Amino acid sequence: MQVSNDLYKIMIPTFTHPLYLQQWGFSMVTIRGFQDLMKKLYFHRDSQRGVDRTYIWLVEEVGELGDAIITNNRTAMEDEVSDIFAWLASLCNVLNLDLESVVTKKYKNLCPRCKSQPCKCPLV
Repeated sequence: MQVSNDLYKIMIPTFTHPLYLQQWGFSMVTIRGFQDLMKKLYFHRDSQRGVDRTYIWLVEEVGELGDAIITNNRTAMEDEVSDIFAWLASLCNVLNLDLESVVTKKYKNLCPRCKSQPCKCPLV
């Protein structure tokens, strides 16, 4: 069966959309896709909690990552990094910031400070 190019133009964006891929067990492929998922799952709660308390949750997760690093607990490190990313996406949702846009705007394949790749900034 011959499928027209026009049909492919309609089908390909649908079949490659992160949320479509996720339902079939594929990983989310964009930061925006993950942020959208966090919005669907938690925005009703995050917006009621507010910016200040959502930020506090994020900071608490960073502290838990520090504990995992100190104890060299790899499983806990993985859990806490995941939690930090989720809470950062949630905070961006409450702040109405597109995390993918702001990250790619600042980090355009170069270090934003020294404008090099790899970074050539002096170690601090």
